[in-house]
Amino acid sequence: MFDYSQALFDSDIHTLNIVHDVIVPIQVIAAVQRDVLAQYPHLTLNWLHRTRQQALRMLKSGEADIALMPNRGQLFPETEIDFRGVGSLKIKIYASKHSALSQKTGVTMKELQSETQYLTENFVAMDVAFAKVSPKIRIVSNTDLLCELLKQEGWAALPALSMTSPCSGDFIELSVEEMGEYKAVGLNLFYRHGKDKSVMFSDMMSVISRTCQSALAF
Repeated sequence: MFDYSQALFDSDIHTLNIVHDVIVPIQVIAAVQRDVLAQYPHLTLNWLHRTRQQALRMLKSGEADIALMPNRGQLFPETEIDFRGVGSLKIKIYASKHSALSQKTGVTMKELQSETQYLTENFVAMDVAFAKVSPKIRIVSNTDLLCELLKQEGWAALPALSMTSPCSGDFIELSVEEMGEYKAVGLNLFYRHGKDKSVMFSDMMSVISRTCQSALAF
């Protein structure tokens, strides 16, 4: 049987630094860590929250090995960065269960425009229809903080998978008349060009891709 721990030291990959957007559900991150460490138990796996611009710089400099970022409808123009799709996030609209919006059987885009909208930093730059709806936008860098503020007022577009945690009981999914059941936003795995020439790195990316696709099938 192939000795993964021996391959680890032979390939000189002892640490894997993964940078990620705050929109990536913690369930996906936990599943990836579980599956990667199941094959490479001696690997040190670091998870670093960064903006898209920071992630790109870190990939180029070698500070990061992989970036998990949502697709914003365009490719990185830099030729030294490659990517592969690993599934789609199902984005839905949520508000506090105490919000006036939550008392309605259905809401309109016009009603959403009259309420405060919370956005994470990278969502501001994304080219999706619901990214910027309300003129009353508040940008928050941390999803946990966003959810805490959302308890007080407003609404937010969040991955449905993220709202399966215990704290999600504070929120209600809104049915928006002009929107379908959800909006799909692709999740991509970015890495520096040529890095996949390493057998071990290529194998780890395959594990991460399969795990993400499985977790996002929710």
